[in-house]
Amino acid sequence: MAWTATLVIGMFSGALGPLLPQLATRLAVPVEAIGSMFTALFVGALTTQFTGGWLNERVGLRNMVLIGTGTLTLGMVGITVSPNLPLLLVSAALVGLGQGALDISTNVLVAAVFPKEKVVSAVNLLHFAFGAGAVLGPVLASAAMGEWGTPMPALHLAALIGLGTLIIGTRLLLNPSAASPDEDRGGRVLYSAPALWFLALLMFLYVGGEMGVGGWTTVYLTRTSPLVASSVALVVSGYWLALTVGRLAGAALGT
Repeated sequence: MAWTATLVIGMFSGALGPLLPQLATRLAVPVEAIGSMFTALFVGALTTQFTGGWLNERVGLRNMVLIGTGTLTLGMVGITVSPNLPLLLVSAALVGLGQGALDISTNVLVAAVFPKEKVVSAVNLLHFAFGAGAVLGPVLASAAMGEWGTPMPALHLAALIGLGTLIIGTRLLLNPSAASPDEDRGGRVLYSAPALWFLALLMFLYVGGEMGVGGWTTVYLTRTSPLVASSVALVVSGYWLALTVGRLAGAALGT
């Protein structure tokens, strides 16, 4: 459940860049205006990441995974049908809320469920799911543009996987025989620790760079190169593939 939910996040993140010109054309607004989706996404994600620990303690990790998956899927569906920019931004914020909830709950859930000696491998596999989705999203967008002239089916497929994850996850949650992890293993975060703030700064810079390059490469190459849109989407896929390879290498070296 956590793996497929993270896969969906990756598919959306990877397909978002190729989607920007299509969304701008559909809503008859400049592509720069569509770029405000990134702000809405990050505002939503920050909201649930700031409150994620408190929410997880009160509703449980499994419930938060379901809530995050449902919110993420609803937001993606909203993006595909929004008739104007304000509704598009609301949908993007919902995606961000879902992503922020899943970022925290899936990592903690995996760490709680797996034995201590397998936690590192399990968390690395979870992060690989994001990379796999991020590579797959632009590839699907490229194929869809070649077949139907629009990258939107890539987002439709991501939403379907999200819906399937939500349905299956709900059944697992309602199964009384399902293993229940120890959801109160935490403790207070030492907000005064310098290492915590240093790592937070690194993540602040990294995530902005990752999404900035991944999101705007499509627009940049479309305007500055002779490549067709479907080929540009494959370049974006290559970018996410390189990031995924780097993550796997870093995980192996770190282990």
